[in-house]
Amino acid sequence: MSTEKSLATLLRVLQRASSEQDISSLLASATSLFTLLSNPCNVTLLTSQILSAPAIWGASTNLQTVVGVIDLFRSASYQLCQRHDNPPTANSNQAPRGLSLDTWTVAVLKGTGGAFPPSKRVLVLSGLLQGVHTRDPNRLSITLQDELVKSVNVSLQNDPRTTAVAERAVVVAIGQVFDILDIRARRLLDHDMLLPILIHAMFSSEDGIHHGYFLGTLSAASVKRLRLIKKDDAPLSAIQILKILRNLYFISSRLGIELLSQYSFVYLAAIDILSQYPTCAEGLLNEIQPTNAGTMPQHPLDRCQDVYYLNTAEHFAPILDTRMACNLLATAASPYLGTNGDQRSTEAFEAAHSVMLAIFAAADNIDVTASLMEEYIKTVFEPLES
Repeated sequence: MSTEKSLATLLRVLQRASSEQDISSLLASATSLFTLLSNPCNVTLLTSQILSAPAIWGASTNLQTVVGVIDLFRSASYQLCQRHDNPPTANSNQAPRGLSLDTWTVAVLKGTGGAFPPSKRVLVLSGLLQGVHTRDPNRLSITLQDELVKSVNVSLQNDPRTTAVAERAVVVAIGQVFDILDIRARRLLDHDMLLPILIHAMFSSEDGIHHGYFLGTLSAASVKRLRLIKKDDAPLSAIQILKILRNLYFISSRLGIELLSQYSFVYLAAIDILSQYPTCAEGLLNEIQPTNAGTMPQHPLDRCQDVYYLNTAEHFAPILDTRMACNLLATAASPYLGTNGDQRSTEAFEAAHSVMLAIFAAADNIDVTASLMEEYIKTVFEPLES
């Protein structure tokens, strides 16, 4: 079948409703056809039909479809890059097929214009940028990055066509290319608009953790069974969970952990399990300790992770040996024991004092308490004397 006939057949099929399985087949067919078309107008037509076809964008559109559309343009642009880098030789008897990469890209972008919501344009640009970057990071990169950032910002600025699914689609698209974007492009993103949508997509949407409702199936019995997992596996799983929660703390702390009951349950369950393995707990605290323990970091993210460290260390203070409690925990807490009028460190101030009190309360830390108490009392009452 000729390319034109294949295009006509595909365009007819795209106008009919279809199942998820059919959508995958349609996108695969479109990918192959995209690389064969030799008329820019047909490339533009197929692009516009992909972005509007009832067979793809039905009432049950989900992120699987979104990822499929991104993959379509990533695969097609990647194949065109390969053909561009390996043209037929004079002796190969192969006639050049399709369009040049630049002409094809312009035709695709032309097909994303018109009345389409900018979120769909973001999907196309995300796929193009990934496909081109895989073969040659410098080819078309700046142009595509600029168009992507512009489309992302427009889609987030109260565009009435940006639905909840469209917002999550933008999150997926930007997440796949963020590492590709240069510093200039990253700074041009509207982070004030993007961050709330990222948080919602991660914590609240049905494609994210959906408020953690799935954790509601866990119970005390579940935790008990978890404890019965092979001895070597239980502490390693708990350590990985606590590391993941540490990396998410800069977001979860802003939401208010006390309001995230499922988060708190998982956090405390992991601590409870790891408390049965003091050596593993010490290893974790050593691994995630502040980079420059004993000094207050300047960067807010570092201070945020210090708070997580202090909050976590408080729970393990009773099971640590005296050397660990004195040299590691007390040192990490020391920069935050005085407020110095800095309201930004209030949470760290409270966490640091909780760590010190946990150290003092441990039955085996009598000698440590005696060595630290005088300086601690001085630190506590010194602000009151001024």
